Amino acid sequence: MLVTSSDNVDEATRRLNGPMDKLRKVDLAKQYVELLKEVNDLVSDTRSHLPGNPKEALKPYDQLKSLTITLRQKQENAEGAGIHLVNHVDQTTTRLWAEMKKIMTDEFQVELTASKWPSEKGAPSKVWRDCFEKLLELQYPELQSAKEPLILLPMAVLAKPFIQNFRYQFMSEKPTSTLLPFDLPIHKLTALRSTPSFGRLLSRVVSRCSFKARRLFT
Repeated sequence: MLVTSSDNVDEATRRLNGPMDKLRKVDLAKQYVELLKEVNDLVSDTRSHLPGNPKEALKPYDQLKSLTITLRQKQENAEGAGIHLVNHVDQTTTRLWAEMKKIMTDEFQVELTASKWPSEKGAPSKVWRDCFEKLLELQYPELQSAKEPLILLPMAVLAKPFIQNFRYQFMSEKPTSTLLPFDLPIHKLTALRSTPSFGRLLSRVVSRCSFKARRLFT
């Protein structure tokens, strides 16, 4: 054997260092591959629940966030080792959250377009209200941990046509867009008066939402 055939223990140890280093590298590479697979599985699991069930989607997403925090702490303790892996998981988590919000807001936007929002004709449909509440469910953990006020995701989608109309009336390149309100020509005043009241429409929406959703507005 390698050790018994050597009369010098130090020489035997030196000879063993090479094979042991290779074994450690193989073991480390295996751990990296397993970790990357876990990350990919959590991402796939999260996506599989959207847009149907954002509450279930948050479970694997939260696991991914926890994994990111754990890796970051271990990386700091290891004085920077594995920084590329940590950054990859961190960036994956950030991109996934952006993707989750886009999937849910796109679904709501499609339903709003179909219902001709912000028209005041007719009550919001069940699908309409479900989309509204699912967006709140998705954002609820973020709202609980926020250290400063956040814009509610469904509110951002609902306000979009009002913002677009305001920008068109006051911030476009047309000469009249720079006029003060009392200097506006009659067609601009008419356009503003014909725009439904956002507050009035919102109160109708919230009144038809579940009790849990309404608590966010009180």
